[in-house]
Amino acid sequence: MTALGGGALAADESGTLSLSVNGQDTGIQVTPIEEDYLVPVRQLAEYLGYEVAWHAEDSTVTLDSGTMHSTLTLGEN
Repeated sequence: MTALGGGALAADESGTLSLSVNGQDTGIQVTPIEEDYLVPVRQLAEYLGYEVAWHAEDSTVTLDSGTMHSTLTLGEN
């Protein structure tokens, strides 16, 4: 699987998946769930240089790099 500008997932001997971005190991562990993957958003966003903030009042997460901004809502695609 490739994503995130050349990212990839590679399983080790234990079946754990490690995420790499542009050929660099991120140290982030990814959990396979059926035919999808569960990626820890905070870890990945911070690795990519984003500031991450959780807003409990409306169950959203904001990601901000200074030039790019995104809001994720818990339970929504």
